[in-house]
Order: sequence, then C-alpha cells, then structure tokens
Amino acid sequence: MNSKLTPIRQAITGLAAILTFALVLPVNAQDLSDDIFNPDVFTIGASGTLVTVSNSVFESDLSDGTTGNRFGDIDFFNIQVDSGFQLDSIFLDFFDGDGQAFTGFAENQLGGNPAIADQQPAFIETALGFTLIDGTESSLFDDLAAGASGTLPGIGFDPGSSLEAGTYAFVFQNTGSNVNNYTLTFSGSAVPEPSSMFVLAFFGLATLSRRR
Repeated sequence: MNSKLTPIRQAITGLAAILTFALVLPVNAQDLSDDIFNPDVFTIGASGTLVTVSNSVFESDLSDGTTGNRFGDIDFFNIQVDSGFQLDSIFLDFFDGDGQAFTGFAENQLGGNPAIADQQPAFIETALGFTLIDGTESSLFDDLAAGASGTLPGIGFDPGSSLEAGTYAFVFQNTGSNVNNYTLTFSGSAVPEPSSMFVLAFFGLATLSRRR
C-alpha cells in the first residue's frame, strides 16, 4: 500500500515545490511585453490624454545575447499619439529598487535592444533620447534629451517642445540585479487649431499694447 502512495506523495511534493517557486516571483513580473517587435500600446487621443505605465522590471541584463537567466525582464511599450494631439510631458511618478534603471525611446520603432551588447549601436543611432534613472528625477523630457550629454547621434528632439502625433517606442530596463518598480505618466493635449492660436496671439498683443 505504501508503494502505491509513493508516486502520489512525490507528485504532491513536486506540485508544492512549483507553487512555492511561483509565489516568490516579483509582483507584476512580465505583465508588459518583453518582445521588442510586439510592444504594448498606449494611446493619447480623443479617448484620453493621460497615460500611466506602471510595472516592475528585474534582472534585465541580456548582454550575452540571450535572456541572461530565466527571470530576465525588460519592458517594451509604444505611446501612440493620435492625429490632432501632442505629447507634452513624461513624469517619473514613482521609482524604487537597487541602483539605476535605463529608459529610452525612438520614433516608430527602436533600432535595437539596448540590453543586448551588439544591438546597442543600432539603438543609439535611432534613439530620440535616453537616460539613466535613480529615482531623483521628476520630469523626464530634459533627461531623455540630454542622454550622454546630448553628444550621441541618436539624441534628436527638443525637450522644450511637445512631440507631435506619431508612434514613440519606449524601453525600460533594470541595470541592477534585483527589482525596479516604476510608474511613468505621459501627458498629452489637443493641438491648438490655427484660429485659436491667432485669437490667443491677438489678445496677447492687445494686452501688451495696453500696458505700453
């Protein structure tokens, strides 16, 4: 009778080990795309001009050209800005974890995965901006535009202006060995119509004249 129960006990023990293993995985792990060619998509447009991206990334060192380890994680997502709208700001609302994280973006699609050594030159060549994050940042437009002091070929947007309608491909990577938790908020707005801009300019000039 004991010999018949042994396989059952082994199966139960194995199942318990699997469940225990699953419980120690980081919260929110892998709930954003790890695939550079199939990113998650968030839209700024008539349906909403505020997008919040919140997740955990962990052990995303893929420098050997593979997943590095079974927990390797990196987030790829697109911010789609619909026609008639613009992206005005990116804020880091929350960040914790070990060391620094890395984020960057390009128009339409990233040229390469920055976590893989031999793809980094292609990533830099196409990037509009990138930066390291340690939790002290708030507004990221300036930081993204100043990547490597703005001297690398990929830096290509004016942080003082809104980004026009289009697709912007982002990557968020942990550079440490544990877990980074982060929340990014992307804020957009409708592009002012030419007539509205004319009225604003007219009233601005009128106010100036009165002051004089």
